[in-house]
Amino acid sequence: MIRKLATVIVAAFVVYVLLPAVVYPATLLKPQVWILVAAAVALSVFQPAYKPIDRSAPKHDRGTAAQIVWSVYLTQFMGVVEGVIRYPDSYKWDSVTTLALVGMIAGLGLRIWAVLTLGRYFTWFINVHDDHQVIRSGPFRFIRHPAYCGALILFVATMVFLHAWVSAVFSFVFQIMAYVRRIRYEEAMMIERLGDRYIAYTRDVRAMVPLLW
Repeated sequence: MIRKLATVIVAAFVVYVLLPAVVYPATLLKPQVWILVAAAVALSVFQPAYKPIDRSAPKHDRGTAAQIVWSVYLTQFMGVVEGVIRYPDSYKWDSVTTLALVGMIAGLGLRIWAVLTLGRYFTWFINVHDDHQVIRSGPFRFIRHPAYCGALILFVATMVFLHAWVSAVFSFVFQIMAYVRRIRYEEAMMIERLGDRYIAYTRDVRAMVPLLW
């Protein structure tokens, strides 16, 4: 756990703190910087450890885990760069910042809720346990992939938090592409292994957005 936390803190520092601090040292006094770091650490505490480049990924994962990771990393760093370019407006605290913070908390909370509900069934790579069950409790009552939905909300909201509008759009598009691809392969495996139980679940509950998709 200590090694995991240390890795996360270093990664969050590199992504959110280093560049703004070098170009504009005054950003170190801005609460936005440390809120972003805290969100990244909190997110990682409640999910399995991972590597951005992981050669141990199983073939049936089809690179979906790496695609998700890099869609997040690259667009988050893009947002930080955009924030530096638009400084000081990007670090002002206004109603948009407050709404974005609410979105971040909501996304983070949904992600953590989903991970805790799944317990040992939550895996970094696509995987189905021998005793896997169709989970319909917690957030899975409303959508089939609340962990992905929570991450999507969180990482788009972080870009809005920095008033990085271009990056927010790219974050949304790249994440959606990654999650749609992941869901396609993941659900194919779930149907293959769980059969009618999971098919019935897909009919009853939407994938990412209640009542819509």
